[in-house]
Amino acid sequence: MTPTGANDPKYELAQQLGWDFELFHSFASPLIRVEMLEEMERLELSHQQIGLLFYLRAQPVQSLSEAAKAIRLSLPATSHLTERLVQRGLIDRSENPLNRRQKNIALAPSGLALLDRLEAATAKAYAQLLLHAPTETLDRLQSCTRILREALLSRPCTFHPHAQDTSQDDE
Repeated sequence: MTPTGANDPKYELAQQLGWDFELFHSFASPLIRVEMLEEMERLELSHQQIGLLFYLRAQPVQSLSEAAKAIRLSLPATSHLTERLVQRGLIDRSENPLNRRQKNIALAPSGLALLDRLEAATAKAYAQLLLHAPTETLDRLQSCTRILREALLSRPCTFHPHAQDTSQDDE
């Protein structure tokens, strides 16, 4: 069950935590942005292309038309964007065996490696931020994030590719 009302205490708590995470992100984002922009510049990638790579990691094989809907671009624009990613070896394109007119796209190993580098840069930026906190605070935070990670990864969702489809209710 997902609370949606502003009068729900769980919703209010989640909203406040959301603002806390936003503050932490604002501290780390300048470091993250530098790394991301360097990679994007080096590979001549746009934000839409990076977005498509992350989408393809979460949804491993997609038709070109489904990807266009997901990233909110026209089919011709997505086709052009995809072609540039194929040329750079970041995604693979293949014919749908059930419908030869339809093209499927999937993340290539080099595309996954790029996303891994971007996420490593993000983790490094947060580590630099967290080094300013006392060790005791970091220990307590790690205990909490471990519990939160387990709860989030065990729920059916579309925001993370490692989530499992379970049907647990809120406690």
